Amino acid sequence: MDMTASFIKSIQQTLKAMEECGDTNSPIYKVYSDWANGWCGLCNKKLEVIEFRETGSGAEHILKCGHRLTAISLNNEVNKLKEGGGFSCVGVEQSGKLDIQVERSGFDMNKEAQEISVTKLFCHHFYPEFDTFRNDDQYSPYDVVAEVKSNRNKEYFQVTKLNDQDFWKKLNSDKRVDVVLHNIEKLVKDAIKRKINFDAKEKKKIILLIDANPGVINSVGEELKDKLSNLLKSAGFKQIWLSGRTKEITYRLH
Repeated sequence: MDMTASFIKSIQQTLKAMEECGDTNSPIYKVYSDWANGWCGLCNKKLEVIEFRETGSGAEHILKCGHRLTAISLNNEVNKLKEGGGFSCVGVEQSGKLDIQVERSGFDMNKEAQEISVTKLFCHHFYPEFDTFRNDDQYSPYDVVAEVKSNRNKEYFQVTKLNDQDFWKKLNSDKRVDVVLHNIEKLVKDAIKRKINFDAKEKKKIILLIDANPGVINSVGEELKDKLSNLLKSAGFKQIWLSGRTKEITYRLH
């Protein structure tokens, strides 16, 4: 089976799972439907997969039209999903302000699955050699430990979002809600401060991932890095990233 046929087959399986969950009204369902029928769901050009890339944490299909699909498998770490609200954020420039668009969909993962998912996607782009991931216990300073099985090399991660749970409680119970949040600077600052009270020695080993799904553009990241420079340095983490869906919209703040 060639790469395009294999891609279409996997997309058809995903569509079937979405239909079983009743998730057929979302924009992504239409995109996947087009892919399953041999057309790019993002530009409507004929579908052709020209490259397939696999890492220790996921796989990526590169399409001839220039689009790509990155898939992260959670089968080895997580076997429980739940219905609920899934949230996405994107950094945008609008009228000279830093805003993010927040979208609520009808499906979500539990906290542990979300942490693993964010970490595996990040490692897919920046640490492709890592192939083993686990949630640490609730008393640990680490949310996720990533490891290279062959040489036992490890990295330690804390994962947080650009929002807290109190914000989402204010949204109504509809399956889909769109909200524009102003002042991304405050959201990033709050996300860092939620994780700042760990032991200083431990923080030097921790990569803090701020889930900015689907991502932030570089100009937003650069402005945040400048405005929050004092906090970023004093926070004490090994690294701090705004983690997005692709490498191009993932930004290292520190």
